[in-house]
Amino acid sequence: MLSRALAQFLDNYPASKEARHRTPFADHPARQALRALQQALLQTQAVRRRPQVLVTGSVGQGVWAWVPWIALLDQRITTSAQSGLYVIFLFAADMSAVHLCLAFGVSRKHAPAQVAEEHTPAYDVAAWQAHPEVQGLQSFGFRFDPPDLKTERGIGAAYPAAVITHKPYPCRNLPEDPALERDLEALMAVYDQAVRSLAPASAPVTSPPPPPKEQLFLSRVVLSGFRSFEGFDSGKLGSLNVLIGPNGAGKSNFLDFLRFVHFAATHPDLPPALDPLAEARELFFAGGPSRLYWKLHFARGKRREVIYQAGFTGPQGAFHLQQEQLEERWPEGSFAYLKLEGNQLQLTQVVGRNEDGEPVYRQPIQPMMPGQMRGLWLARLRGAGQRDLPEALAEALAGWNFFGSLDTGPQAPARRPCLLQRQPQPAPDGSNLAAVLFDMQNEAANRPEAAWDELQLQLRLLVPGFRQLRAEASETPGYVRAVWEEVGWRKPLSLAEVSDGTLRLLYWLTLCLAPQVPPLVMADEPDAGLHPRVLPTLVQFLQSLAQRTQVVITTHSPYFLSQFPLAAVVVVTKEGGHTRFQRPGNSKALRELLQETEDAGLAQLFISEGLELFP
Repeated sequence: MLSRALAQFLDNYPASKEARHRTPFADHPARQALRALQQALLQTQAVRRRPQVLVTGSVGQGVWAWVPWIALLDQRITTSAQSGLYVIFLFAADMSAVHLCLAFGVSRKHAPAQVAEEHTPAYDVAAWQAHPEVQGLQSFGFRFDPPDLKTERGIGAAYPAAVITHKPYPCRNLPEDPALERDLEALMAVYDQAVRSLAPASAPVTSPPPPPKEQLFLSRVVLSGFRSFEGFDSGKLGSLNVLIGPNGAGKSNFLDFLRFVHFAATHPDLPPALDPLAEARELFFAGGPSRLYWKLHFARGKRREVIYQAGFTGPQGAFHLQQEQLEERWPEGSFAYLKLEGNQLQLTQVVGRNEDGEPVYRQPIQPMMPGQMRGLWLARLRGAGQRDLPEALAEALAGWNFFGSLDTGPQAPARRPCLLQRQPQPAPDGSNLAAVLFDMQNEAANRPEAAWDELQLQLRLLVPGFRQLRAEASETPGYVRAVWEEVGWRKPLSLAEVSDGTLRLLYWLTLCLAPQVPPLVMADEPDAGLHPRVLPTLVQFLQSLAQRTQVVITTHSPYFLSQFPLAAVVVVTKEGGHTRFQRPGNSKALRELLQETEDAGLAQLFISEGLELFP
C-alpha cells in the first residue's frame, strides 16, 4: 500500500502541475494523491504504534512546491514542519527519487543554508550525525551526505542542509512495503530516542486555524431495512427535489429516514426505541430481518465525494451498531476517516492544519473497542475539535431541518410573542417567527434591498388589503411580537388574529428569505392550506432557496407541481412493498410531450398516474 502510494505520487505529480490551470488548487489531483499517501502512512505499524505522531504534508499553497513533502511529527517536540526535529519524505523536484530523512525544521524566512533552529547545539546536524544510534542506520542503507533534491529554488534549496540522514529511493526502483516499513521503523526508533532527549525543553506549538467550511451536498441515498425501503437507491439527487406519488408510496418515509439520520447524528446514545420520532410505528422493514443499513453519498467540491455508511441490527429495543464508515473519494484515491466493523475501530483524527493549510492527522491515542454500542461514532465526533471532514459532516447532519404541517391553531407557537434573541432562521414549529422577523427588519435598516423589503413587497402582491408588517417589543419585557396592518383597519393585528393561510404564507416566505438556512430543508406539503394564486410565487421562492441550500419537499397538488421544472420531479412508487424513485425528467419522450402541452400536461399526467409510465 505504501509503495504503491509513493509510486502513484511520483508518477502523477509532474502531470498534475502541468494541469494546474484547468483544475482548482483545492481539488487538484496532486493534493488528493498526497492525502492517499498520508492514508498509507497512517496504516503502517511504525505510525499505528505511535499515537503521539502526527502525519502531514504539502504540495504548496496556491503555488506548487518544487519539493513536495510528507512528515511524521512527534507532537511532544513539534507540530510544525518549520521547527523541531522530525521524520520526513522529501521528493526530488524532478520526481526522480524520494528521500526518507531525519531532519530539522526549515522555515521560509531562512536562507537556504540555515535551519529553523539557527544552529543551536541541540539542533546541530553534524553533532547528531555522530550519535551512535544515528550511525547505526548505515546498516539499513541510510547516508549522511546532503540529499540531491534537484533544485536550487525556493524553500526546497534549504532542505539538504537540515537533513541529518537520508535514504534515497529511485522512482523506478521503489522497494516493496515490507522493506519500506522496515526502514521507516528503524528511523522512527532513532527518532524516538531523539525525542526523549529533546522533549523536556520543548514548548507546545499552536496549530493554524481551520479552513472555511465546505457545503456537503447529499447526492444519493442507498437504504435497506427502514420501513418501506429495501434495496433502495435514490439515484442522483438535485438541489431541488419534489417528491410526488400516491398515498403510502413512501414519500413521508423518506423524509422520516432523513430525520432519523439527523436525530442519530445529534444523540451519541440512541434510546432503546432507536427512533423516538417513529412513536408506535415499526422502524424496520416489515418484510425482512431486523436490521437497518444506509449509504449516503455527498458531493464535496467539484471532484470529491464523501461516503458515509452505517448499519444497525435489531431487534428494536435491543439493537446495536454493527458497522460505520466514513471516507472521502476522488479520482486518484480515497481516505478513510472512520471504519467500524464489529469490535474493530479505525479512527483517523484531524488535529489541525499545517502552514500550507493541509490537514495534520494522527491515529487514536489508544485502541478503541466499542462493544455493543447503540449510537453512531460520528455523533461522538461532533464538537470534538477535529476541524475536518468527520466533524463537518456531523455538524451538517445536525443542521438538517424538517418543516412539516405548521400548527395554525389559536394557541399555535407561531402566533405568540417570543423571546428577543438572535434568530437567523425560523424554527420548525414557528415558535421564533417574531424574532426572525425582528432580525430581518433590523437588517433592512442598514442594508438596502434586504430580504425584509422583498417580504413586504410579496405580501402586498399576494394578500388583499395588506399594508405593512413590522416587529416590535411586546408587553412582556424581553419579548417581541409581529404586527400586521391592513387597509381599512384602525388598529394593527397580532399574528394571533391573522388567518391560517396568511400565517402559513408568511412562515414559508420568511423561511426562504431568512439570512441563514439549514444544510438540508425538508418540507412536507408546503402548499397545504394556501390559495392557488400564491403557489407560483411560493415555487419561485423555493427555487431561490434551492440555490442557497438543498431542498426536498412533497406535494399532492397537481397545480403546485406544474409550476416546478420537470428536472426537479421525483415520482415515488411502491413495487412489491418496496419504495422506488423514478426521474421522469430523464425521459426524452416525456420532455417532448410536455413541450406541446406545457404546464397543464404535467398536472394531468400526475392526476392520471401517467408520470409513472415514463422511466
